[in-house]
Amino acid sequence: MNMYRPIHIIFLLVIMLIAAPLPAIAAEQKIALRNGSSLYIDDRGGMRMEDAAGVPFRMKDDVVMETAEGELLLMKNKRLWKRHRHKAPTAGHRPDNSGITDEVVRLKGGGILVIGEKGDMRMQDSDGKPIAMPDGVEMETEDGKIILMRNKRLWRPFRD
Repeated sequence: MNMYRPIHIIFLLVIMLIAAPLPAIAAEQKIALRNGSSLYIDDRGGMRMEDAAGVPFRMKDDVVMETAEGELLLMKNKRLWKRHRHKAPTAGHRPDNSGITDEVVRLKGGGILVIGEKGDMRMQDSDGKPIAMPDGVEMETEDGKIILMRNKRLWRPFRD
């Protein structure tokens, strides 16, 4: 047996152990924030932040952040949320073609959330009766997606 063979095997194992974390680092997404800090999200959803000087700091819960592009983000319940942008239905999706620009989000259990063009919202139960909108509470839509209400605004998970 060649005496160098075990050394080669050990050398290859060491190289594999060193190289294994490299794809995880490469998969990290950087989001530049308006205040100069950066938010990093790895492919498993782990997050970290750095200030403008590159010094890491702790993320605060329930604080709205603005990206360099103007999108609003929120850290809430150990999740990153993005502010929902109004999507008015086209006239073809309205039976009366009345030009109403409200967006309707159907909730699990039969309730609905109606979002006006200016972001104003109202919530109704399955019978159409108005109900108070809970603030800071996650809700599930009819299609199984999670949404969050905060300060009368709708937030969706960041990667949704």
